[in-house]
Amino acid sequence: AMALGMLPPEATNALFGASVILGLGAGLPQLWRNWRSQSTGELSPTVALMGLSGSTTRLFTTLSEVDNVAIRGQSVLSWSMAAALVVQFALYRHAQDKSKRQ
Repeated sequence: AMALGMLPPEATNALFGASVILGLGAGLPQLWRNWRSQSTGELSPTVALMGLSGSTTRLFTTLSEVDNVAIRGQSVLSWSMAAALVVQFALYRHAQDKSKRQ
């Protein structure tokens, strides 16, 4: 819609802002829950790594081709949350191993 001129740039920026809020609302509670329990529970490390891979590709492409600070910020934030989840898998790996042995 923006490319066709049907949506003003202000509306597009507002929608990007809303997607940042939704992304935080979806990701931060999971990261918090993992931190509090010192475990990633039943989450799949394979899916987390695939998500980080996709976010890394999107981040590189966005930083290379887009000048909009809001869009760049959203990509950095999305990548950071995906990276934090992967780091949690590494940090809490021993907790996962213990729970499987019991």
